[in-house]
Amino acid sequence: MKQIASPYPIFIWFISLVCMACGEGTSAQQSSLPITDLPLAEQHIYNYFRVKKARQIASEAHKAVAKMKLDEGISLINAGDQEAGIDTLIRSILHYPTTKAYFQLGNIYLESEEHEEAIDAYKIAKFIDNEPNKYLLYNLACAYAMDDSDLDGKRRAYNYLRMATRNGYTQKDSLLKDPRLKNIRHSYEFNKIYLENFARNDNEQIERFKLFTHLFPRLRFPIQIEPDDLGKQFREKRRLHEPLTLIVGREEYVPDEEHYIAVSLLKKTANFVAVMYLAYPVNSTDMPYKNYEIATYTWEGENIDKLLFADSSNPNKYLSGEIDKDLNITLSMYQNIWKNDPDKYGYRNNTIDYHEFMYEEKFRINDKGKITK
Repeated sequence: MKQIASPYPIFIWFISLVCMACGEGTSAQQSSLPITDLPLAEQHIYNYFRVKKARQIASEAHKAVAKMKLDEGISLINAGDQEAGIDTLIRSILHYPTTKAYFQLGNIYLESEEHEEAIDAYKIAKFIDNEPNKYLLYNLACAYAMDDSDLDGKRRAYNYLRMATRNGYTQKDSLLKDPRLKNIRHSYEFNKIYLENFARNDNEQIERFKLFTHLFPRLRFPIQIEPDDLGKQFREKRRLHEPLTLIVGREEYVPDEEHYIAVSLLKKTANFVAVMYLAYPVNSTDMPYKNYEIATYTWEGENIDKLLFADSSNPNKYLSGEIDKDLNITLSMYQNIWKNDPDKYGYRNNTIDYHEFMYEEKFRINDKGKITK
């Protein structure tokens, strides 16, 4: 009996040829995409899926134009024409999205304090490259930190800052001085990130002290603390956190029972650093108090001297201080005159009518950092 050949192998072979032809046609169609047909629309430049697709279908001609536009955009930015630079960078992205173009775009937005736009650009740059870039991660931290109203933004800022330092970002002066980080700099998490990266071995105490001094803002002289000024002009975000509170030099400090606020950086010389800080109890059941102290330190962070500058711990007396630019200090003691007799009515729900001057003392900080009369 004569065997009849099965038609199926022929059919499968035919289908394979058709599929191969279709595949070659699609590839050819993609590679010959007209230069006038851009792979990416402007409204989709922050769409992860569209960006990925655009990188797949862009032709060599598109990539060449993208490179030219990128160089042109950078030149315009360096020349000070940011608006034209942004437009040109976007044209580069529309032809072929690259990490460098998005990174440059994010940098412009960050410099203009448009942190939300900067974040969008940086995140696409990170998505395309998918490799840890210490400068990109640092800039993302800055962008998230710029919005002090967003608690989730602060959390992300800490995360990106930690990733940046762990991936080789070593410019510690930027962490201490960059104004874009000001909203997170006075925080426990920031202290922890800085110290775990830069305070090691023999330089640990020096780096702790460097961070400590950068938490103090500069106030205009003369600085005077009056009874009515107590606690009004200094914000909680300058709170000193562990382990920096140990540098203050107050042996009686008990964690979680007393707070320190960095008030002012008074002076930096070759021999000493002088600061003023505020201390107050956290969970006091007695009459709440606050006191200000001036402290001087060596550059190694060792306490040289300290002086009580203003104090409200005694409900019947108040110490008021004033210091000028030459570091001359005047301390004035006042007696609190209460509206109702505190022996009879107590201090709570009582008010002070006025403060009666008692006496004053004069001090100064000498060139060695000692506080003398």
